[in-house]
Amino acid sequence: MKLGELLRSKKLVSAVVVLTMLAGFIVYDGSIGAAHAHSTFFRKDKIESNYYNVDHEVSILSQNLRAPQDKDGKDNSITKRTPRIMNMLDKYNTDIRCFQECTYEWKARLDIQMSAMEYKTEFLFNNKGLCNPIYVKNSKFKVLDGGSMVLTPDSTDTYNESRVASWLKVADKTTGKTLVIMNAHLATESTRQITSCTKMMEKVQTLDADGYIICGDFNFDMNSNPGAYAIMKGDTGKDMAIAAGQEGVQKYTGGTFHDFGRKSKPKRIDFFFGSGNLQSKLYSLIKDSYDGGYLSDHYGILTYIDIN
Repeated sequence: MKLGELLRSKKLVSAVVVLTMLAGFIVYDGSIGAAHAHSTFFRKDKIESNYYNVDHEVSILSQNLRAPQDKDGKDNSITKRTPRIMNMLDKYNTDIRCFQECTYEWKARLDIQMSAMEYKTEFLFNNKGLCNPIYVKNSKFKVLDGGSMVLTPDSTDTYNESRVASWLKVADKTTGKTLVIMNAHLATESTRQITSCTKMMEKVQTLDADGYIICGDFNFDMNSNPGAYAIMKGDTGKDMAIAAGQEGVQKYTGGTFHDFGRKSKPKRIDFFFGSGNLQSKLYSLIKDSYDGGYLSDHYGILTYIDIN
């Protein structure tokens, strides 16, 4: 798919969601019902965003959604996992939500939960119909700029997938401080990971904000591609999980990719990388399960930050 077609696909998804809602019907659980009935199903009473009772300026969540595959089994289908994801989003109620492996179907469901009146979103579908959307609360932020970019084109790796990143530059309506949030899902090949990391770091430096967070599924850990990890940290940046142990609170730590519980030793391949002036007030894995079921094949990650 050409870049122009990728960009137009963003409008296509929005149109599909709007037309579906106007029709008043949408499929979530294998049956067809009125859209307003599902709004009750998904939208719970909101709790305060400070779930862990740690003072902070901004809360951010990142979750690989897992594009469904037959081998995942019926218990891990989108139908089964949608209410788990939505309950998790309501529970933590973060200011910024980032997702990876988001299919057209996942995107439509997220848009029902996080409407355009409440959230600004940025995303770009790749050649496999996957995007890495960012949602930011309109009540919390003014969006100053945003966009998406192709990090690496179709590749010869296992998935033959182009890899993309999306970003938003926002201003906190209370403090006036600016933040760039960038979200990506990298290739499995080490050289392409280094190319992607270099592009993201170069881009974020041009956006002239008070701070930045780059998050997502990087498909490497600290040891498997130390060169890419070093690029993301830079000379003055931070791995926010490690920084929380020095300047904040670490709640749940460890590996993120567990393959629906099949990995006895999950690898930490999901990260928040931040500029040096950010204080990591809290970091935690999101290890929630609902009715004994997994949210995804990755644990989500959560950070609370201050911009100094």
